[in-house]
Amino acid sequence: VQGGRYRQPPTRPSLNYPKRFVQFMEEHANLRTVVEEGRQAPVERDIPADALANLEALAAKDFKGSLGQIIHDIYQTAHGLFRDLHQVITRSAPSTDLHPRP
Repeated sequence: VQGGRYRQPPTRPSLNYPKRFVQFMEEHANLRTVVEEGRQAPVERDIPADALANLEALAAKDFKGSLGQIIHDIYQTAHGLFRDLHQVITRSAPSTDLHPRP
């Protein structure tokens, strides 16, 4: 650095957690049910037949000309299929802050 100044390296946070993860999970046993419910949420889903037929028809007609509509329809279909996924995963779970701020 110019002018005789020096740059200090960035400080790294300490990894001295007050308790082990296993201890935290034992104290917050209700988190286990949240994890299990999240695991049971179907992540892979089948595309509805009518939406697939619509996409195939658009692609067969004029792929380049219909590309904007195809992308729009894919996003719209995905939004409908996975609408509930966010609610299953982030359902009002308690705070898991292991490193509380002073």
